Amino acid sequence: MPAAALRQQLNDHVGHMYATGILDEYYQQLQLTQDEVINIFFHDADRMLNDITSLLSVPPRTSPSALLIPIVLGIDFVSSA
Repeated sequence: MPAAALRQQLNDHVGHMYATGILDEYYQQLQLTQDEVINIFFHDADRMLNDITSLLSVPPRTSPSALLIPIVLGIDFVSSA
């Protein structure tokens, strides 16, 4: 079934539910809240992706824990060279 036909069927069904009193203004508020949440998500996702992109362009630094790994494993890089 094409998307336009499905959209029309959904609109008809929602209209019928309004007419019979199953749905009311709270449903409309819920729809608006859903739209707002989606907009906030996309805005935040865009910001986070930009942050990640900028962090990936920075050269990596050696963390102190990475320096401890050879010591914990008993590897001596100085005498093995």
